[in-house]
Amino acid sequence: MNKIFCLSLILLFPACEKEKAVSSETTFEVENHSTKDIAYAVKTEVGNDLLYLKPQDTKTMSFRKEEKQMVETYPMGENLFDLVEFVESYEQAICSLTDTSKYARISGLAASKQDSLFDASRRSSLEGNAFNRLIKVKIEVTDSLLTITEKDYTMLEKFKEYYDASE
Repeated sequence: MNKIFCLSLILLFPACEKEKAVSSETTFEVENHSTKDIAYAVKTEVGNDLLYLKPQDTKTMSFRKEEKQMVETYPMGENLFDLVEFVESYEQAICSLTDTSKYARISGLAASKQDSLFDASRRSSLEGNAFNRLIKVKIEVTDSLLTITEKDYTMLEKFKEYYDASE
């Protein structure tokens, strides 16, 4: 009897298509557990952002991508044709402003020993549903993580305001 009832529902109420807003958001939470002033930069397909953190600071940045997609609607629920893609980050960089040193993790390149140490400092979680995804990335910057940075004197120009203020 249940099978007949379900089949009759499907025949009486076929799927229809409608447009629906879907989104993907990636949030980076950076915790500076080091004894240094740092900058944390992220470049993504939807924009770039930069955080300045003093020792023991915690700050966040978010990147959001929204689009409209066709959705099949059934009596039992909705079905998305294509899942919304995650926000892709191209580069993440830690800059030790105190030491004028930098490390950059560039996506698509073969992983190095430094990349492995950087990746170990990050934790990710996925929340939401097929229509609205949220990725939370938590980065813990410690003095031992900052040992992967290398001297970069171009930072004197990139972070001119910081270095001018500290003189």
